[in-house]
Amino acid sequence: MGGQESLPLRRLKDFQPLGRLTDDQLVLLASRAERRTHGPGQRVMERGVRDGLDYFLISGKVELESLDGRKTVIEAETEKSLNPIARLQPRMYDVTAVKPCEFLVVEQEILNQMLRSAPITQVEMDSGDGGADESEEHHLLMEFYAELRSNQVKLPSVPDVAWKVRRVVDKEDSSAHEVASAVSADPAMAAKLVRSCNSPLYRGFSDVRNVREAVVRLGMRTTRQLVTVFAMREVFKTRRTASAGRNGAALAPFPRSGCAVLGASRPCHPD
Repeated sequence: MGGQESLPLRRLKDFQPLGRLTDDQLVLLASRAERRTHGPGQRVMERGVRDGLDYFLISGKVELESLDGRKTVIEAETEKSLNPIARLQPRMYDVTAVKPCEFLVVEQEILNQMLRSAPITQVEMDSGDGGADESEEHHLLMEFYAELRSNQVKLPSVPDVAWKVRRVVDKEDSSAHEVASAVSADPAMAAKLVRSCNSPLYRGFSDVRNVREAVVRLGMRTTRQLVTVFAMREVFKTRRTASAGRNGAALAPFPRSGCAVLGASRPCHPD
């Protein structure tokens, strides 16, 4: 995928069945999937072919032609484009680009394996699109931190590892060893990262045994995105737990030390 920008998670969730995947699965999928472009008049798929791939139309317009000559036009960001284009195998249509097109191309077998391990129901954070000058994970972290500093949120702590990893990755001369050291400060986070790296997306590779190997395989940007997703998921889990406590069971006060890490101006309490 070279220097291409990653698709925002919200955009990926528009597609079906990608919307059933967790945020960390989507980060991995986006980092491994192929992005293909086709100019007007170029053939994208041929009828009768079995290639085992799903094509998700990111931008542009395509024309599908069946064996009997009937034609259908599908344009990106319309209801028809939310599902893989001409998914059935062998292909039932010839597919040709009408306008310049870009596709996210995913192996069907890998996607099916990921879907089998995805939760049946899921409450995920709103991933946001991010601005031109900042990535979506930074937008999430800064939005949450501002809310926290104004004492609108009361939590035990935000995983500090997310900030440390971001600072290290953003350094021009950072190394995989430095990033791995930052992640390893949180053993639970390290275990999640290694487990993600041994997902079906990396079949054919030997299993990674430590955090450094995981960082090398994933790359700096994907490592940072995964750490952010894992950290924010823990934050939102804590928020849901605290909310449930306010509505029913009493919760013990959060440790003052946890609030100090976050920079809150007063002790955090569930009331």
